[in-house]
Amino acid sequence: GRRIAFASVRGGSMPSIWVMNADGSKQRRLSRVSGEYPAWSPDGRKIAFDRNTFGPTGWDIWVMNADGSHLRPLIASRADEQGAAWSPDGTTIAYGSDRGAPPNYTRIWLANADGSGQHLLTRRGGERPAWSKRGTYLLFTAGRIFVARRDGSGLTSVPVQVPGEATLANWTR
Repeated sequence: GRRIAFASVRGGSMPSIWVMNADGSKQRRLSRVSGEYPAWSPDGRKIAFDRNTFGPTGWDIWVMNADGSHLRPLIASRADEQGAAWSPDGTTIAYGSDRGAPPNYTRIWLANADGSGQHLLTRRGGERPAWSKRGTYLLFTAGRIFVARRDGSGLTSVPVQVPGEATLANWTR
């Protein structure tokens, strides 16, 4: 809770990742590449973020050290990958990808924290996953709110009485 990562266009026409102290002081740009939706690793040493490469890979998930060093693609393919969420123990990243999915359809995938071991969590559509406090469940949205165990089992739709769609849900910590 001491530092905040955020995206800003103040360094150019495309958003990039910045950090600052929780009181707003010491704001600084971490990278020159475009990026949005930063996600801190649980130990605060790394930041994953969405990057649109505007090339054949579209959106990818990149990662860098908290000081902006060692910037690199973490999860990249010819599909769009977005919405990185670190597991509470820092060993796994959940994200949305349209890899192997019908047009305009995203599913939740998991990968090891180094980007290896990528695998589909569930064939159900979903985006912007969020881990439960203990890391045993994932919450995600696809017009409605869904919860699944870390292994993809127990997929459940959570009833929500709202007009329209439910999006960008998250757990309390």
